[in-house]
Amino acid sequence: MSAKFLSVAGKTTPQQRRARWLAPVIVWGSLSVGGLIVLAPPLWTYALGEPTVARVESCETSVHVDQHGNGHDETTCHGSWTAGGARRSGTIDGAHRGLVHQDVRVRARGDSAATTSTVGRSLAACGIAAVIGVVAHIACYRALAGGARR
Repeated sequence: MSAKFLSVAGKTTPQQRRARWLAPVIVWGSLSVGGLIVLAPPLWTYALGEPTVARVESCETSVHVDQHGNGHDETTCHGSWTAGGARRSGTIDGAHRGLVHQDVRVRARGDSAATTSTVGRSLAACGIAAVIGVVAHIACYRALAGGARR
């Protein structure tokens, strides 16, 4: 056991023991739930969808500005495709303005479709979340156990 985890008497304190299990629950639990909410729907569409070709008909960009004036834009593209013998239309995850009026390969399920870039973006988001998780885990542990080390 590392010396920084030991109290003066050579034993871990209750606060340190609590921090050992509470930090991962808080950090990784939050990241897991958040990741599922954000990443699962387009990945579910891609994994279970039927391969087809979609026509990107339009894209809308909305700009969101927070109370501090920081903004980010979000583009949602819509199109149509044939799946299961029926003509469908809806959102196309992974499409962008440069694809308007073009045909793209997608996997479609119901009224949503996803391009292959959906998988790459999701993997990149998971990598970023993992790095944030490690940093947050360390910070959370230190905050929870810090009072016992002073």
